[in-house]
Amino acid sequence: MPLTGTGDWTDEDGVYEGIVYRVVRRPVKYARVEIWGSELLVIMPEGMSVEDIFRRRGGQILKRFHEVERIRSEANGFISQGEINLLDRRFKVNYRCSNGRRGVVLDEKKEILSVCSGDEERLKKVLKDYLRENIVPIVEKYSEKTGLEPGKIYIREQKTRWGSCSARRNLSFNLRLVFLPPLFLEYIVAHEVMHLRHLNHSQQFWEELADNYGHKIPDRKEKMRYWYVAELSMESLFGPLRLCKKLEEMRKDRVLASTIRSRLGEFKEVFYSSSSDWFSELCFCILTANTSADMGIRIQQVISPEEFMTMSEEEIIERLHSLHARFYRMRGHYIHSNQRLAPILKEKVREIAGNPGESGYESEKKAREWLVENVKGFGYKEASHFLRNVGYRNLAILDKHILRLMKKYGLIDEIPTMTAKRYLETEKRLRSFGDTVGMSMAELDLYLWYMATGTVKK
Repeated sequence: MPLTGTGDWTDEDGVYEGIVYRVVRRPVKYARVEIWGSELLVIMPEGMSVEDIFRRRGGQILKRFHEVERIRSEANGFISQGEINLLDRRFKVNYRCSNGRRGVVLDEKKEILSVCSGDEERLKKVLKDYLRENIVPIVEKYSEKTGLEPGKIYIREQKTRWGSCSARRNLSFNLRLVFLPPLFLEYIVAHEVMHLRHLNHSQQFWEELADNYGHKIPDRKEKMRYWYVAELSMESLFGPLRLCKKLEEMRKDRVLASTIRSRLGEFKEVFYSSSSDWFSELCFCILTANTSADMGIRIQQVISPEEFMTMSEEEIIERLHSLHARFYRMRGHYIHSNQRLAPILKEKVREIAGNPGESGYESEKKAREWLVENVKGFGYKEASHFLRNVGYRNLAILDKHILRLMKKYGLIDEIPTMTAKRYLETEKRLRSFGDTVGMSMAELDLYLWYMATGTVKK
């Protein structure tokens, strides 16, 4: 679960044993530590030292954190992008940008869930109705078995509990239960029905629950794993929906949409430019790898395409050093080593990938493979960046900004350590989402980059 609503980073925030923690000061009597995804939230009163908390309870906090991390990792195995488990059935999820339309359709016969981007509340209602249809018969079963009659049944969105039983005999159940196995749902229902007799967790309560439920009571770790399964399911289902809506809103911004169209037009112009301009763009992608685009733009404005093609390695390194480039020796070596490709780069890429208006993903992917094999300093990300900047549109540029947004909006569960295989798997997910919103990878990248940085750059 991402940290939200906790304010900007403060001087008290830091890292403990490799784990990021954030400090929130509240008027509480005792300090507590909460685990939010891959981070710790330390909530404590004024005047208390975070160092003192870690000194006294560090071992206990680390043990708990790693236990939750392991259980969350196990929960990830239950989640599949583009599909969602609703009780014992697996539904394919189809997202659509609304374009003014509204609607959520749960087709139980075809096991397809279709939803428009503006319909988050409608989607919740459909899921609540589906869960209620499955809960009511179970409540009736245990009411008949125990002779305990409930009042009303509610489906809510509790933050920390699966269900509850009020003094008025009303039963409330968490919407997240819709993502979990039927047997676990039955346990939660049986649990809450037994609270109609015992509004506590006494020994007698547990004995009667065990007698009536008739199955093994889930232990703490199993409950925790299911909690994360449900949480991740919510993220993977609602995240893309929220991103669709965000993109729709941005596309209505005429200034932003015009800026992005102009930038895509500039990339197309590079496609028809000289071989030296293509090589300059290749150098730009080497210069911006794992650093800011601003630095690459600044250097590209000072060093001409012809200079990139003709300078000696020592001259390139000296110029990069004078322009305060990061890793100037390594980047200078890469640029000089690639000068041999300058005369053939343009024609070779065009031979493999064809024209941008006619090329498809497979031909562009082949061009990317050629670049990775032949251009020193290029991986999939840099090669995809270069191809986008010379006019191609079908490859994803999976930099840290894009990956963070993909995780935030449920397109991926965790930011992967990149290998060629993982890059292609992650790219496939982003391309699938691009198809949903009707955007090429090039256009989607610029909108996502704007979301992350507030700028539209190349």
